[in-house]
Order: sequence, then C-alpha cells, then structure tokens
Amino acid sequence: TRRADGAALLWTPPWGLPAYASLSRPASPEVAAISTRGGWQTLFPNAGRSVSVQGVEWGFDGEARQTHLDWEFTGSSLVMNGHLIRTPFTITRTISVQGSELSLGETVRNVGGELIEVMWGSQLLLGGTLLGADTAVDTGATIVRPDPEADPSASYDDLSPWPRARGPHSMINLRNVPAPDAAESRLAYLSELTRPWLRVSRRSRQLGFDLEWDGSCWPHLWYRLEAGGQRGFPWYRRGYFLELTPCTSWPAHGLYDAR
Repeated sequence: TRRADGAALLWTPPWGLPAYASLSRPASPEVAAISTRGGWQTLFPNAGRSVSVQGVEWGFDGEARQTHLDWEFTGSSLVMNGHLIRTPFTITRTISVQGSELSLGETVRNVGGELIEVMWGSQLLLGGTLLGADTAVDTGATIVRPDPEADPSASYDDLSPWPRARGPHSMINLRNVPAPDAAESRLAYLSELTRPWLRVSRRSRQLGFDLEWDGSCWPHLWYRLEAGGQRGFPWYRRGYFLELTPCTSWPAHGLYDAR
C-alpha cells in the first residue's frame, strides 16, 4: 500500500484474508487454497491442481503457502524460516526494504536423502488501485503460449509474439488490462525472456512497480487475468485481479502436467 494515499497494489478476495490458524470449513484442496488466496504467495513444491506424490498428497499450489514460518529481524531485514511436513524441504524467506525498493530472497533446501521433482513459483496477485482499464503490463518475455484448458480451440504449440495471444473470438493484447466488467478471463505462459523483468503501471493513478527475478531459476512467467469472466464459485463474476507468477515450469495445472 502506498503510504501517501493508501493506494493498493495487491489484491485480496472479497471476504478478506483469514487469520493464520483460524478455523477452516471442510473443503477440497483446491477450494481451501482459493479461500485463502491473495497477496504474494510462494508456490512449492507443487503449483496448480493437487497431486499425490510418493504416497502423500501435495495440495493445490503446494504446501509452502500454508507452512508456519518463524521470524526474526536481522539488521534491516525480516528473516523467516520453516520446515515443510509432507516433503523434506526447509524454506527461508528474507524481506528487505530500502527506500522504494523491496527485495525478497527465497531459498528452498532438500534436507532428505533422495532427489525430488518439484515446481516452484512466486505468485503476485495484483489488484486494488493498481488495476483498471488504463493499466499496462510490460515484460521482457518474447513468446506467449496459450492454455487449452482456458481456450479449448488452442494447443500449447500455438505460439504468438508478446503481447499477442489467442482470445475467445480473436487475437487479444495482453499488455492492456480490460475493465472489471469486461466478462473476460485469460491464462497464458510467457517465455523466452530477453530479461527476467516485468512492469505493471496505471498512468491515471501514477502507480506502478517493476519486478526483476532470477531467470535461471524461474525462466517462465504465468499470466492469469480475471475481469468478471468466471461464473459461480469463487468469484461469481466479481473477480478482478491480475496474477503474475515467475515459475520454474508450466502449465499451471500441477506437477504431472508440468512433467
């Protein structure tokens, strides 16, 4: 949130974010994850639909997003540490703020005795004041790959140059964000980055940010937008957010599909 006027960058669901360890309603892994969606999340060791690996369920978007992290201040940084339960990984997150620049360092370490395939991403759900019909997205990606689950007429091989992408009726421009009542949903995967970088800006509110990340670790960028397109649970056509996820792999449907 921008201190001067309270302008918000990140999105929160209409029902807000529940307090940690609050009572939860019975639900599938997907419904439970969506119910707590929002802000800036770590996807690990799975990303997307729940899978069963080595005899245990890896939930929707993985366990890390719900792992308790101990924390301490070290100098000007907040350092958080935790241990996953269903996989032999530890996770460390270090957040530092200098002026208008925020740095997030994240390390996952396999402390077990065997190799394990994982998915790993850093998911930003953007919304609030940042999103509007005059919001623009710029990125160092050069290739756009559609998702057949979002557009059944497309295949993963239907590549387009950024910012062009297949839409339900014609080609669309992913750089431009539609209005909240556009009745539109998007899902695509950006790759072949000349630089691991993106910028989201809204000129009318003089609001925006740049994001850079380690492209050797996260060579792909997931692009998901909801602008009143999804009927029924969970958004009932009132969802309005832009989800951008630098990630190790694609698509956004769990470890088996990524393999």
